[in-house]
Amino acid sequence: MPSTPALTPSHPTLRWFALAGVLVAAVALSACTKDPKKAAADAVADGSMLKQVKALVDGRQQCARLLFGWEPFELTGPEDLDLPSVRALIDAGLIEPVPDQTAGESLNYRSAAAAQAHVRKRPLNQEQQTLDLCYGKRQVTRVWLDEKWTDYGSTPYVQYAFRIVDPAPWVTPAMRQTFPVLELALSTELVSQDMVPVKDGKAEMSMPMENPQFPDGTIEAFDFCPAGAAKPNERCQRAEAQREEWKREREKAEKQAQQTPPAQQLLR
Repeated sequence: MPSTPALTPSHPTLRWFALAGVLVAAVALSACTKDPKKAAADAVADGSMLKQVKALVDGRQQCARLLFGWEPFELTGPEDLDLPSVRALIDAGLIEPVPDQTAGESLNYRSAAAAQAHVRKRPLNQEQQTLDLCYGKRQVTRVWLDEKWTDYGSTPYVQYAFRIVDPAPWVTPAMRQTFPVLELALSTELVSQDMVPVKDGKAEMSMPMENPQFPDGTIEAFDFCPAGAAKPNERCQRAEAQREEWKREREKAEKQAQQTPPAQQLLR
């Protein structure tokens, strides 16, 4: 009587069943695994992504460069003390002269001791620190899928808008008038420049960017000669001309960036 062939791993029937099992498992897995971009879009739609981004961002201090952006800093001459911006900062107790200066020499200033709760510093070199003045906190208002970055790679990105709330005590109506950027920042919904990828369904803050995107291209800074304010002397008139030149250069760079794929932008 002929014997029945054994089903060994090399037997065609067993190989067929094994292959069928793999295919069934793959189909089941694909059904359970949602496309990352679709998952991110769904999280935006159902509001869960907004909660995630708010947890990452809300309450973050909003700060901007103060004058030169480092301390101690040297005024270019006594006429700087007459600038409305400098006078307002002194009167508000935000900056003060460096003590024990030799009379007749340069005028060196620093952030005032009483203002340390509102300034942010980082080491710049052995003698100086960067100097930013904080004026409020971020509060996220909405999020959306960043189509430009999401469409290019496999990782989805979200972008968010926010308002600046809880202005610091020094942000008085007079200061808002002296520094028009304050009025703009505190009355406008701003768009963040942060890079927020979504990995495994969770938003991450991979590249926090301090400066927001103002609708009119305004640069966030507390300058000697603030943008949008009256220009009391020749120095500020020169500064305004330089600002206009920077604006033209920035618009040109942004136009070029719109024509450049995201990956090439990162390699620059």
